[in-house]
Amino acid sequence: MTVKITKDYAPVVSSGARPGIKMSKCIGVTIHNTDNSGVGAGARAHANLLKNSWKNKQQSWHFAVDENGAYQSIPTDEIAWHAGDGGSGKGNTQTIAIEICMNSDGDLEKATDNAAQLAAQQLKKKGLSADKLYQHHDWSGKNCPSQIRAGQPYDWSTFKSKVAAYYNGSTSASKPGAGTGSGSSSSKKTVSQLADEVIAGKWGNGTARKEALESAGYDYAAVQAEVDRRYGVTSTTEKCDDILTVGSVVTSKPMSIKAVNGSAIKYVDGVECVNIPDLGGWFPTKYVSEYDSSDGKKDNYLANTKAKVYLDNATVEAIDIPNNLAKIHGIWCKADPMIEIKEGK
Repeated sequence: MTVKITKDYAPVVSSGARPGIKMSKCIGVTIHNTDNSGVGAGARAHANLLKNSWKNKQQSWHFAVDENGAYQSIPTDEIAWHAGDGGSGKGNTQTIAIEICMNSDGDLEKATDNAAQLAAQQLKKKGLSADKLYQHHDWSGKNCPSQIRAGQPYDWSTFKSKVAAYYNGSTSASKPGAGTGSGSSSSKKTVSQLADEVIAGKWGNGTARKEALESAGYDYAAVQAEVDRRYGVTSTTEKCDDILTVGSVVTSKPMSIKAVNGSAIKYVDGVECVNIPDLGGWFPTKYVSEYDSSDGKKDNYLANTKAKVYLDNATVEAIDIPNNLAKIHGIWCKADPMIEIKEGK
């Protein structure tokens, strides 16, 4: 099993984040922590930074990795500005940079495990031995990777051991001293545990959630059913193909929002989202409107969880009949609350 890599390259800017300069050779992999604990500051959000607001900065990396996988911003045969050792330093010009995300709503241990596995993949691909690992600290003295250097979620020695285990073919590198067990079932999470994580936003939303859960070997339908049960959401007897078609323009019935850990608003992959159980969870706020004064204020800002919201007119891009889902704005949502206002062709 390998870490899923999404290639989402930054634009080439000669004096910017991706200068387009080819590596003369690769001598190893350098590990970093992002030092960004912001909610939603996962791998995709960091890739978006290099494509947009940071594209002109001389600050970059090849991969950002979180609990769900990795986003690649720069090809591994090009240099990146990550090691702080200048334009001729070996860190910047001859190593592949992996940034481990540490957003507060993420899973640092899983992200770090994924980084170890990704490092092993890249070392093997480059024909290098498993010990060709560096810390950012090795090149410039910076306290980075700050979390690993502080023993969170484990220390550098353990990280290197995990890389070696993955490099040598292990599919689940254990911490030193941990029981080996007889398979991966002991590390499987229960439906209840997964529902907790879904509600906390750790598995993304819509199709990303479905794909992430299924690729990890879990039953998406069972997990979503448990989330729905906790929210008190019940399905209608009508299926999406009875009320919607591809191309339908929809709005929705009034929908309640629900706080998680004290807030109904959070950033998911850098996008402001509101938690709407009727749609299946976190959904971008820019695609919904508030019913006038439903939260006691005459504006379109969701001041509290008393607010009721509805979908702004949206076009159905696809439907998933077995799971009663409809895709709008690129997100798979539960079809139950949707109201067709214009029939699709």
